[in-house]
Amino acid sequence: MTKTQNTKRSGGERPEGLPTREQILEFIRDTDGPTGKREIGKAFGVKGQEKIALKALLKQMAEDGQIDGRRSDYRPKGGVPNVTVLKVVEIDDGEPFAVPENWDGDSGTPAPRLRVIEGKGGKKGKHRQAALKVGDRILARNEKAGNGWRAHLIKKLPASTSGMM
Repeated sequence: MTKTQNTKRSGGERPEGLPTREQILEFIRDTDGPTGKREIGKAFGVKGQEKIALKALLKQMAEDGQIDGRRSDYRPKGGVPNVTVLKVVEIDDGEPFAVPENWDGDSGTPAPRLRVIEGKGGKKGKHRQAALKVGDRILARNEKAGNGWRAHLIKKLPASTSGMM
């Protein structure tokens, strides 16, 4: 085994073909859609034993606070999960805006505001939902849109049940 192929015995050098932390972060930022282990490995041509090292590197990056997520969907720290619970905080000209209900603000960044896109409803309005108002909780599919975020309403949730027994 060469020195560059074994990370444990060689003093922490990265194997050939394994991307750096900076390359991984750049790839995650620039990619639309899910960016999991598989997508990262495929983009950098990671094969065989390097896959194990990539998994360990991604785990370490998550522990160090560089990325959020899990095996199937990594995102830069401070990003919004693909599907999450949001709370409507403002209605501006008929457009609702929401923030993540559980925002991890340990990095000091404020919670991002997401413009909520309400669906058109099903045939003959069968699945049409009531208009959103400030304070409503929703489940939404989120996506990066330009410099901001957009949330597609999946369903309206019941009011928070905290404090009820």
